[in-house]
Amino acid sequence: MDITGQLLERPEESGDELAFQMFVDVENSDWNTVVYTDQTDLDLNMDNYVRVRGQVLGSMQGENAFGGSITAPTVQASKVSTVSAGQAIDPATEVRMINRTVGGQGFDITL
Repeated sequence: MDITGQLLERPEESGDELAFQMFVDVENSDWNTVVYTDQTDLDLNMDNYVRVRGQVLGSMQGENAFGGSITAPTVQASKVSTVSAGQAIDPATEVRMINRTVGGQGFDITL
């Protein structure tokens, strides 16, 4: 799987593994997901946006800050990288390189 989202809190490190929670549905603060990775050198903080590539392990149950029960999928990430808010909230579905410059009205635009 390949998902993007926003961290809920600063990641926790335990031995050679890093774990964090993120919202995959950033706009609605929903789809809470727990991510595990062996990339312990990541400099991630609360509210950072990330792209996660990995494998779904299953799910876990717990309690949120208000005492309500939650169930969240767990993911073993093979790759975690930081992304911009735009890439996490509204990622491009297709990217095309035009490699053409158009000029006029005193400026040039390269597509």
